[in-house]
Amino acid sequence: MLGKKKDFAEEKIQSLIGEDVVIEGNMTLKDAVRIDGKIKGDITSKGSLFVGKNGVIEGNIQAVNIMIAGTINGNMNITERIEATATSKIKGDIVAKSLVIDENAAFEGNCTMNMNGKSAVEPEIQQ
Repeated sequence: MLGKKKDFAEEKIQSLIGEDVVIEGNMTLKDAVRIDGKIKGDITSKGSLFVGKNGVIEGNIQAVNIMIAGTINGNMNITERIEATATSKIKGDIVAKSLVIDENAAFEGNCTMNMNGKSAVEPEIQQ
């Protein structure tokens, strides 16, 4: 439909990081990625991230959208939407245009929401 935004949950996942995978280092991504393993490092994505129930990210995240069922320890700067399911655990500051947190999700940090997904005071995301 003309002018209709695509729901990011309908995005086709281009890559999968499995449960047994541990990656240490920063990542730059182009398309939608599902993370079921552990990432120790910052992630910059031009697409969406899907963090599975067993997925763990220890680092800062910049992305368009993110759906979280696992654990995030780091700041997030999300241009559009953050969805945190009941199993998610988030520790860090977030900036996003839209935020949906299910009951029983854990969130410890500060949240800034605005129309363009950017704050006058950005969370510190180290390069």
